[in-house]
Amino acid sequence: MGCLFSKDKSSESKACTNDSILMIEKHIRDVNYLSQVTSAHLVQDMSQSRKLLIAMDGYKHSDYAFDWYLKYFYKPKDEVVLFHCIEPDVATYLKGNKAATNSGATSAGDEEENPVVAKLQSKATASGLKASVLKAHSSKPGEAIIKAGDEQRVDMIITGSRSLGTVRRTLEGSVSEYVVHQSSVPVLVVKT
Repeated sequence: MGCLFSKDKSSESKACTNDSILMIEKHIRDVNYLSQVTSAHLVQDMSQSRKLLIAMDGYKHSDYAFDWYLKYFYKPKDEVVLFHCIEPDVATYLKGNKAATNSGATSAGDEEENPVVAKLQSKATASGLKASVLKAHSSKPGEAIIKAGDEQRVDMIITGSRSLGTVRRTLEGSVSEYVVHQSSVPVLVVKT
């Protein structure tokens, strides 16, 4: 390409220019081909079903993430797992209730009804989603989300973000940040 800038007007310079033009034309053909391949790939992806896990904890940031998914990201063939991690409280733990301290995931109807789970089931029904509700008991919600995503073989995890301040995030930890760094699938964090 350096010969394009040559001050010599000889036939060698013209040959370099012709070679450069041929390289540019080849590059344009390659770009057009890649554009066509990418477009075909996107059309194919639009027709395929996806399995998504939406982490829901009953707070406004997770409700916002769910509503954002419905408005901007929803596809009719989506299969959605609404996941709720129940953190055991100290009083239940001290009473020796092993069900509340178990870290395994269960389907929504396996144990006593939880108001958050009932709300999730009604949201799924009202929106007409092909959705299931999954809950787990764990003191580490980030790990529970990753585990549920792996077990359910989801294509993507969607979570909300509480927008914690620096000090609070340092002390409490950020579930969405943990999920982003530990997940083996893409993670969509919806900020409120």
